Amino acid sequence: TGIQTRAEQGKQKRDEYLDRAREQILGKITDLQNQLETETKKMLTEKTEIDSAVFAAQQAHQRESHRLTTEVDRLAEIPQIFAIQRGGTGEAQ
Repeated sequence: TGIQTRAEQGKQKRDEYLDRAREQILGKITDLQNQLETETKKMLTEKTEIDSAVFAAQQAHQRESHRLTTEVDRLAEIPQIFAIQRGGTGEAQ
């Protein structure tokens, strides 16, 4: 009958619409997943760069701290080098 045919055609059109919508939505999901993967890799790279910068700064701090300690120790010896002994008391002037 005509009603049955039109009903089947209407259902078929809706199935086709749903198939197209599903395809578009799945395509967008794939695009978003790819974008998320790209952003995740980018952020991991940036975090690694931050960790490397922190490590380098810590190493530089340790080297400079050691250098300063060595210099302070060296400078502390200067008064001893130039100390003048008081007459037999062993005390520096």
